[in-house]
Amino acid sequence: MSKDLTAIVIRLVPPPPDTEFPATAGWIESVVRQRDKPAILRIAPLPGLGLIQCEVSNTTDGMPTEDPELIAALSARGQASFLHVNHEAQQAILHGFDGGTALEGFVGKPDAEFEGKLMERFGANLEGLHAADDQTRAGIGIVASRTAALLPGRSLSLPIGMPSGLGTFTFHDRGAEAGPDTERCTFFAFDKPLIDALCKTPGVELARIIESARQGQDAESEHVVAVLKQLDQKPLVEAPQAERRALVRAVEMMVLGSGRVFAGGDRAGYWEERVLPLLSLESSMPVIDDDDLESLDEAKSVLHALVEVVPSAAPPGGAGQVMEGVGDVELSPLLPAFAEDGTYAGSVLRLDPARLVAQLRSLQGDSLSQAVMRIETSWFTKKTGLPPEGEVFDAFRKANSDKGQPDVDRVLRHMSELRVVLEVALVNDLTVALAFYG
Repeated sequence: MSKDLTAIVIRLVPPPPDTEFPATAGWIESVVRQRDKPAILRIAPLPGLGLIQCEVSNTTDGMPTEDPELIAALSARGQASFLHVNHEAQQAILHGFDGGTALEGFVGKPDAEFEGKLMERFGANLEGLHAADDQTRAGIGIVASRTAALLPGRSLSLPIGMPSGLGTFTFHDRGAEAGPDTERCTFFAFDKPLIDALCKTPGVELARIIESARQGQDAESEHVVAVLKQLDQKPLVEAPQAERRALVRAVEMMVLGSGRVFAGGDRAGYWEERVLPLLSLESSMPVIDDDDLESLDEAKSVLHALVEVVPSAAPPGGAGQVMEGVGDVELSPLLPAFAEDGTYAGSVLRLDPARLVAQLRSLQGDSLSQAVMRIETSWFTKKTGLPPEGEVFDAFRKANSDKGQPDVDRVLRHMSELRVVLEVALVNDLTVALAFYG
């Protein structure tokens, strides 16, 4: 558990019974929502101290926010104090409010004077505050217990241990080297009732939603809006057959715009060739032939080398037609009613996440590191004829690391973001989807 702490500590006066904690947590959430911006919020009771510890962070980078107006609002029913301790930087801050009135604060070091201020304010020192918590805090940027993302229209429960600074809650793309016409893809999740709600909404209302949300003008969205307006009060399913493709696109626009969690977008080929194969690698010692050495030397990283040589297990039913690493049986149309004769003109597909979740979970711990060690051992021996040991082998591994670290970072980030999407979707009963775009 991290000994540093950035939080708002609340004491309600008079203290409510423990049975009222859900109502108290609901009040705290409503106050944080009044800031009218998304936030990551943890509300943790500190048993025995009569205190509630709140941690409010940005959804963009997972960093804590310091907002005096919020602290004052949270003191409406008693006391609220902003507490920040960073031992490495030797920083300590205590800024309190009672009933909306600011008190004299403290700015200094985490020393005996500061500990005395904490005892006066909370009846406990920093160690006592930590001891009263449930020991799930691992530090800034890692989700602890009782944490939720406050998004427009709903809250999402966040799994313990999830990284919070990946930009998870907004669409983002990392295929920087790809041109504008390169096919990209991303994994994301949205609220399950959304599709049914859109299918029942009058076309003219959907047109209004797209017009208010889009930025700039483009021929595709102009056509989609025109088709929707022609429907007037009719729902999508009553559209003429010839316009169904435009209506599929309309729903895709709104689903992407309403997504709750997103993995990073990238070239579809990068996901296909570099990320997904790592989820199902064979665990046997790789066999490297002479013909493999040139491609291994040209690999952008050791992870690239790994997927070049080590086979991956095929998804259920064999390699998929949409993506080789995702089985056709794992994908389904976003709008099943608009699929005809086995074809579907959509670029967003629903995804059954069960297999991918299991594979990502199986990569916990050292399994990927062990796979890297196996490929480097076989590669080095084949290339040099020497045993994989000593300074020469260490230099070989370091050269690989130095050359390929950006690619390794990119792959590992994608894997982390994909797991976040799938785990959050499972906890909150969201629909997972795979979207292609250019």
